[in-house]
Amino acid sequence: MRSLFELIGYEYKKMFARKGTVIAVVLALMLTCFAQVMLLTPGFTANYTPWELMTRSRSYARAISGRIIDEALISAAHYDISNRDPLQGPYADIFWITQNTRGMWDLPEAEGITDFYELNRISVLRGAEWLVSQNHMPYQAVDWIMAQYDSIPTPWVFEYYGGYYNFFTRLSIVTVILFFALAVGIAPIFATEHRTGVAQLILASKYGKSKLIRAKLIAAASFCVGLTIVLLLSGFIVCMAVFGRDGGAAVFQLYWHVTPYNFNMRQVTAIYFVNAALRGMFFGAVLLFLSSKLKSSFGVMIIASVWIMVALAFIIPLPSIWLGNIVRLVVQILPAMVNPTRSVFANVPYEVFGVFFPPFVFEPVFNLAVGVLAMFFAGWVFRRYQVV
Repeated sequence: MRSLFELIGYEYKKMFARKGTVIAVVLALMLTCFAQVMLLTPGFTANYTPWELMTRSRSYARAISGRIIDEALISAAHYDISNRDPLQGPYADIFWITQNTRGMWDLPEAEGITDFYELNRISVLRGAEWLVSQNHMPYQAVDWIMAQYDSIPTPWVFEYYGGYYNFFTRLSIVTVILFFALAVGIAPIFATEHRTGVAQLILASKYGKSKLIRAKLIAAASFCVGLTIVLLLSGFIVCMAVFGRDGGAAVFQLYWHVTPYNFNMRQVTAIYFVNAALRGMFFGAVLLFLSSKLKSSFGVMIIASVWIMVALAFIIPLPSIWLGNIVRLVVQILPAMVNPTRSVFANVPYEVFGVFFPPFVFEPVFNLAVGVLAMFFAGWVFRRYQVV
């Protein structure tokens, strides 16, 4: 066991001895922290700087924190907004939370209904029916979604959640930064050994057929998980420090009013950290397999770049639920241009033999299982080139 840990440490030394890895990690950390505050940098506004707008909005939101979102508060918000710039009003957050739901009043079944929560339920129901039909799922999936939604207690209590809001909305940027950094660090692990001609020497050594390969796999997996946690935690700390730590106990629906899951902001953050870490491990495992198969760091980087940047181009309706699930899993591993939080907590569940699983349960299990399998095959492919 001691020799295995020594070999893992040796692999880390090799990894960080490459200037590209060090530059990628440092640059990723800097860009992640900057992404959280980039909208506060000086810009052109009529009356206020971005920082002044943020602090002004934060003061307004904190002033009404703790109030129940009821008809009185909603009416006050819409009355106030109608008399001023929506970004400047003390009820701006309440206005935006309820604004989209107002559009549901045009539906026949919503005629005469003024209660926000009834209207929002209709909005969730109609959205669920459309999403389920697009994914060729049985109607029972709609019942499952609505059962999740009905477990959310109402009325909701408004809390200022600026730190969590900014953290969630910057995750798409952080995701791209993270996976490019992972690609730079992982791609050379096996490819460099082949390029330099060291692979055969390694495989002919004392630990070449077992511990050395396991050390590479463990080092790669832990690097992916570790870097994911470090970048996310860095972004989270910056958001909490700049925008405030308020709102951890607020319902997630304040951020996304049609989500059917009964979680608060703090729970959503914790669940996302776990999901993101396993997504990172899965991505790294695939790159490691490609590194051992292609024997080219450049080729792995090209494939990784294409996967990251064009993944969403393949989100299309498919005739089979199984095909839809497979494409959805592959695409949503790297949600480069959408909000990753909404991907993890997407309304549409996965169905396996009539059993429904929410994405935040099914996807990490998939990532872990297939990631471990990809790691195994990466080691197996590399071992094939041993000296006989």
